[in-house]
Amino acid sequence: MRATTTHQIVVPTSPEAMAVFNAFRDEAYGQMLACEKADDDTQFLWGKALQQARTIALIIASGESFELPEISGSTAKYACDLMRLTTQNFSRAIAANVADTQWESEKQKIYKLIQKCGATGIPKTNLTRKTQWIKDRHARNAYIEDLVEAGKIIHGEHKEHPEARGGWLWALPYGLDLLKNEKK
Repeated sequence: MRATTTHQIVVPTSPEAMAVFNAFRDEAYGQMLACEKADDDTQFLWGKALQQARTIALIIASGESFELPEISGSTAKYACDLMRLTTQNFSRAIAANVADTQWESEKQKIYKLIQKCGATGIPKTNLTRKTQWIKDRHARNAYIEDLVEAGKIIHGEHKEHPEARGGWLWALPYGLDLLKNEKK
């Protein structure tokens, strides 16, 4: 069996597409500088955004017309919009899920467990069962205290479940109406 030879083709870019790519280049460069100024490492994603957009546009153009492909303005706009959206979403996902230390990582995991419970909240005893990977109760309590101080969660007695040892935990804004009112 003999392999066939391949030939390279040049896929031209229309003037409209070139204008779209140039505008996106300037936008991505601006985003990259803003991220650099904020000491945000996602700047490197913006540095590659134009290259990725051009690659996507090339794939689409080649799929639309195999015989005489050309990157049109609409294809370039779609590719740039796609890269803008995915880079923004990925940057947000990174910011929400990256921790600098083991302490921050474990604290984020606890917060996410509490947040998943929504309006019902979670008894502290159930949280302890779900976080047995934290071997030290003092560390677990420190994480909870830190989250309370940061204003991310509230910890208190549930007026409908006063029997819950250790109290109840909610991610804000939930739980405020279910807290046992101590002033009565």
